[in-house]
Amino acid sequence: MGCYRHIDEIVGWGKATDERKAQIWQNLETRKANMQGGENSAILSRDKWLAAESRLEKVEQ
Repeated sequence: MGCYRHIDEIVGWGKATDERKAQIWQNLETRKANMQGGENSAILSRDKWLAAESRLEKVEQ
């Protein structure tokens, strides 16, 4: 079972504002309920991590 955060949320967590972190936390219960007890199918690979970092760097610029 995963933490229900999206890859961009996981990668960007350290730089996220308190407001952004609060938004993420608020979304987790809904995501968990939508999965209806299923397993988190998003396998976190190095490629996915690096792609998320790249997307977040572009947003920050």
